[in-house]
Parts: sequence; C-alpha cells; structure tokens
Amino acid sequence: MTQPIGLNKLPINNHPEPHQKQAKERPHPPIEDTVSLGFQWEANTLVPSASTQDAFFTTVVTKTQPVQRPAIPIHLSDQKLNRLLDDYQAMVQQSRAPNVLLATYGWIKLNGLTLILLASGIPFAELESRRKQAIQDAVEDNKLKFADNEYNLEMIQLITPQKNAKKTIASLTKIRNELCVHMAKLGKDDWYTPQHINRIQHNQVDRINTYFNDEESQLNAQKNHYYNTQAPSTVTVRISDYDLDSLDDINQKLNRLALYKHAVSQRKAYLDQHYETLMGYDNLDTMNAHTETLGLSKSGIVQ
Repeated sequence: MTQPIGLNKLPINNHPEPHQKQAKERPHPPIEDTVSLGFQWEANTLVPSASTQDAFFTTVVTKTQPVQRPAIPIHLSDQKLNRLLDDYQAMVQQSRAPNVLLATYGWIKLNGLTLILLASGIPFAELESRRKQAIQDAVEDNKLKFADNEYNLEMIQLITPQKNAKKTIASLTKIRNELCVHMAKLGKDDWYTPQHINRIQHNQVDRINTYFNDEESQLNAQKNHYYNTQAPSTVTVRISDYDLDSLDDINQKLNRLALYKHAVSQRKAYLDQHYETLMGYDNLDTMNAHTETLGLSKSGIVQ
C-alpha cells in the first residue's frame, strides 16, 4: 500500500504514545489562620481591650504566634454554686464506694466538678476542707452502719434457729465485708481489726440485753398491775383502747425472754474469751517481732 506524497510516514502500530509524567507539585504550606479573641493576656485573668469590646471574639488577625491559653472564669449564681459544692462532697464519698462502677463514675464526675469549681473562683483550700469533711462524715456513717449491721446479725443469731437464718446471715456478712472495704478506701485500712470487731459485737450484745431487760420489766409491771394486785386498781382502762394480754401469754413471753437472756450471757462470755485469745495472739506476735529484732533467740536468751 502506497502513501500519498508529502505526508509523514504513519507508525506501524496504532498505540498512542505514553503521556509524559507530570512534574511533582510542591506541597502548599499549611494555612495558619488565627482568630483573635479580642482580649489581652495579663497573668491568668481575662481583660477585654477597649477597642475590641464591641467586636469581642470577632477580630481576625494575620499574625500567627502561639500563646498560652488562660483559665477563663465561669460566673455562676450562688444557688447553683452551692448545689455544685454539695455535689462535690457527694462525689468525694461516692468515689470511695466499695462498688467499682460507682467509684469510677464518682471519680470522673469529681474531676469535672473540681475543674468547674476552680474556674468559678472557689479556692483550692475550701475544696480541700470540704473533701476532708466529706470523708470524715463518710467514716462516721460507716461506723453507724457497721454497728447496726452487727446488731441485726447478733439479734438473728440469738433468737432465730441457725438453719432458718442462713440466707439472712450470709447477706449481713456480705454487708460487713463491704463496709470493711469501704472503710479501707476512706483511708482507715486497719480500723476493723479482729479485736475491734469483737468489741463492736460485744457492745451490740449489750444493746440487745438492755432491750430484753426493758421488755421483761414491762411484762412484769403488766403482770403485777393486772393479775397480782389484791386491791382494786383506781385506773380504768377501756378494752377497746387497750388489748390486755392474758396471764398465760405474759408467762410465755417471760419464759422466752429468760431463754434469750441466757443466750445473751453465753454470747458475751464467748466474746470475752475470744477477745482474750486475740489479744494473746497479738502480744505473741509483738514478742516474736521484738525477739527477731533484738536477736535474742539466736543468743539463747529466749528458748
């Protein structure tokens, strides 16, 4: 096949020529725009300038210069501030709860409240004072709850058969352990020692014994007033206003109270003996510690 005269010779293949590689473009420098907040930095306070009071947070400048961000004050009403302070004390106590989830939530909220209160102008010394007071209140509340829990535990063990109170005793024992953990998180790791728990139990048994004595005196007074008096009484009581117990019921209650009081005396004797044993172990541990410190056993003085 002939080609026309005057035309360039066509290539044999019909593939187009590859495109030339484009030159690599230089990356554009990052655009650094800074918006002026319209105030002057003086220490850590916010002082609006006179020229930018009308255009506060709107003036745009082109000069870029890193500056330190100050603490912008937060203005709250007195009512809102007092409520936040109460929440702060509550979160201080909740952050030391025996429950892990509640304690974690308390710590997170406590950190946020601390920042807000500091930015609101509350001095750190006042927050520290409130924190200590909150912990002290939590400690006293823990003591009362522990004593009431031991009271319930001792009462159930005294008046209820063991086989009928297993679940209740297990629940109260679990509460005791949680209160011990709570007290440790409040900063008093060695508060509920075996010796201290023994004395708390002894005090609660005394409370129960006082309750039984009061009940016994009331029953005896009722018995003597209505059944053991020869002369007619001058006090008139309407049956509709007061349901009088029979003599047999009063005697049955007195007999049951006598059994309970005997169990109380046995429990107190056991606690006293156990306390002496615990103190003996404590003294023995102290003596062994001194012996090891002074090296008396190695010298043959202590056999």
